[in-house]
Amino acid sequence: MKKIILLFCLIAFAFTSKAQMANNKTALTKKDYLQKSKNKKTTAWVFLGTGTLCAGIGLLTFPKTYDVVWGFNSEEDENKATVSSVLFVGGIAFLISSIPFFVTGSIYKRKAGNLSIDMQQSKQLKSGSLYTLNQPALKLAIRL
Repeated sequence: MKKIILLFCLIAFAFTSKAQMANNKTALTKKDYLQKSKNKKTTAWVFLGTGTLCAGIGLLTFPKTYDVVWGFNSEEDENKATVSSVLFVGGIAFLISSIPFFVTGSIYKRKAGNLSIDMQQSKQLKSGSLYTLNQPALKLAIRL
């Protein structure tokens, strides 16, 4: 009897539980996609400019008297070379990290261009008569 009750409870629990959460997000409009695209592109340009500036400063401030081969350098040259190298590597990192922002910005812009709201005609049968109704429709163009 205990096994039957336990089995019944497990079956009832399986039928009442939900496997996935309901997604209550609202659909993004064309304006939202264009704003996201603009934000991503702005971030990308800031990263690109900052990276170029840091890498350039790193190259320009590298000491001319620094000896890479033999390593007989003064402590001041070592410190300047370390700071310049860090600036250069950080600038290159910023340059590389700007690429995904450019890519996602163009993806959002493309999504905004493919998404539009249109009025679609729909034929409906009511009480033996055929009516034509205009309904708003969300159109998504997929380019192959």
